[in-house]
Amino acid sequence: MSKRITAAKKALIKCHEALGIKDNDKFVNSRKDKYAQTRAAIAVAMLEYRTTFEIADAIGRDRSTISYYKSNHSDNLIHWEGYNKIYETCNPIVNSILRDELVKDKLKYIDDQIAQLQSMRQDIVDESPVVEINGNSIIRACDKVC
Repeated sequence: MSKRITAAKKALIKCHEALGIKDNDKFVNSRKDKYAQTRAAIAVAMLEYRTTFEIADAIGRDRSTISYYKSNHSDNLIHWEGYNKIYETCNPIVNSILRDELVKDKLKYIDDQIAQLQSMRQDIVDESPVVEINGNSIIRACDKVC
């Protein structure tokens, strides 16, 4: 299981805790409004950070179902009693967890890029006939002798 899906499942569990849902089998299999609304609200909240395939894997549904949730979200907020409250509860939880993961991934990527650039810099310095390095300037052997 990928790190991204694991983070999505973590957000799902935190939403369940906030909503008082204890039985994951009911969440996945039930057609009752409470569970259907929760699946839809969590899926839509995750769309900013995850693909439909990742969300589908995390909540135990098909990718096309996630697209269906997305297309009906605006109407659900207005017309499906209880959906708005569930979405307002879950959206900040999902945002917090998945945004944190996104930031961590971006920082890791930047750190990897910095390490690669420092390695490239060191390779260039090692290959050059350098006598000394003063601050940001590199003094080459020919510059001192000439």
